[in-house]
Amino acid sequence: MHEPRVAMSPVPCDRTLADTPARVLVLLSAIATRAPIRDLMSQGGFSAEDHAEGWTLLTRACEYRATAAPASEHFRARSAMAEVHGWVTTHFARFRAALERLHPEAVALFPITDTRYAGDALLALAHVIERLRGNGDEHDRALRATLARRGLDGNEIERLGRLVRDAQSVGDAVDKEMEVEARTAELVALYRWYRDWAETAKRLVARRDYRAALGLAGARGKAE
Repeated sequence: MHEPRVAMSPVPCDRTLADTPARVLVLLSAIATRAPIRDLMSQGGFSAEDHAEGWTLLTRACEYRATAAPASEHFRARSAMAEVHGWVTTHFARFRAALERLHPEAVALFPITDTRYAGDALLALAHVIERLRGNGDEHDRALRATLARRGLDGNEIERLGRLVRDAQSVGDAVDKEMEVEARTAELVALYRWYRDWAETAKRLVARRDYRAALGLAGARGKAE
């Protein structure tokens, strides 16, 4: 004999989530300030602890935080990181081979890098850019001349420097993405709480003025 399937209600759309805090505030305020409503809700199991939980969820979901970076910044940071990783994977070995023959004293400038990790590539290239941007001595000038003949000239160094700067912001972009995900999870939790107790209110509170105070005037069927 097959067990009946239990389907969870789907995660609401962004608009519904955005409207949820206001709905929760109205519901909580009505329960807190109207004793008859509070008595009716208590018949459905609503307690002071449930009221406190609602306020906690509401406060958490509405906490003021710095605005997350726009999607374009996230995309730029990730694209720069991918390009840096690809450049290091493609070019470090050939530049190292050239320095081993022509400038052995500077071979450490292009270390053998574990190309599986983009972060290692970023750090290695950042070190190269810092070294090549300096004034340096006669040996450094000869080194830069060799690299320039092989494609790593001043313009390329500046282009790579901009990529490194953009790629270094990828950590901030990821943090902000995680913050957005956390905010969404908090709104979903608040929505679940609201849906639970709004459904109880719809079934137990019949007077039209009480339902209006709860923000449920004209509501029929399940909570939105």
